[in-house]
This record gives sequence, C-alpha cells and structure tokens, in this order.
Amino acid sequence: MGLNVVQTTLAGYLDGLSSGQLPDAFAYVAPPAIDVALPEPRIFVWGGRLKEDRFTQGRGMGGQKRLIWQVDIWPILAMETFDPNADSAYPAFLDAIMQKLRTVQMGVTVTDAVTGTSSVLQEIGETLTLDYTTPQALADQRLVLYGGHIGCQVIEILDA
Repeated sequence: MGLNVVQTTLAGYLDGLSSGQLPDAFAYVAPPAIDVALPEPRIFVWGGRLKEDRFTQGRGMGGQKRLIWQVDIWPILAMETFDPNADSAYPAFLDAIMQKLRTVQMGVTVTDAVTGTSSVLQEIGETLTLDYTTPQALADQRLVLYGGHIGCQVIEILDA
C-alpha cells in the first residue's frame, strides 16, 4: 500500500517500453546518476501528490480508504542533433508512455515489498497530464536533451 507500491508498479509497467524509433526505455523509481550520453530513453517515476479519504464504512468496521495519487513521471532522452528521427522520436516516446498507462489492467491487487500490505489499484491512467520542454543543447553541442513530465492519476483502495 502507498507510495512505494504505486511507484514500483508504474515503473514496472514502463520498463522496457518500446516506442518504435528508439531503443527500449529503462524505467526507474530512484533516479540513478544521469549520463546523458547514453542512447536509451529513461523514465523516472518519482514524486507526486496524494489525497486520501474514507471510501466505505468507518474505521474498525471493515471500512476502506481511497488514496488518489497524482504520480510524477519524468521521461528524458538525449539524441544527436543530426539524427533523422529527431523531430518525431521524443513525441512518439511520450505517446508510447501515455498509451501504456491508458491501457494497463485495472483492479490489480498489489503487495508492498517493504511492508507486506496489500491493496487494490482501482484506476491507473484514467487521468493524465503532459508537459514537455524545449530541447536543450548539451555542452558538447552534439547532443540535445529532451525532457518532459507526465502526471498519472492512480486510485488505490485499502482496508482501514
């Protein structure tokens, strides 16, 4: 239950994602040191916001709580400036991430690997937001860094 299981579940769904024009993406929860010279796209599932409320019956009466997560997903990609796919590769990568989030199975029972607590992910990706930035030239001027942010709503139900 909670942030740990939501982030690791989303990273698991996105790890190895293919977008057609690029190598398969690597998805992480805790961002590793970034070496932007690597050609693989990367997805960091880190951060977000939570709204929690009572869903059914009172505490101690077999009730449930609803956790509405707005999870931050940070896709990045470094490409060579002369790459013929430069105009479409990053937008296609963002589209592939959002399509994956739109189509994952819902009503998934998950267990937190740290606490052992189980909960149900009732909704994943029913509400998404997207912001992407202007590409930034890197120090050696051969590479351009593409970055963006996807907000993914996840609704988790737990006994409480």
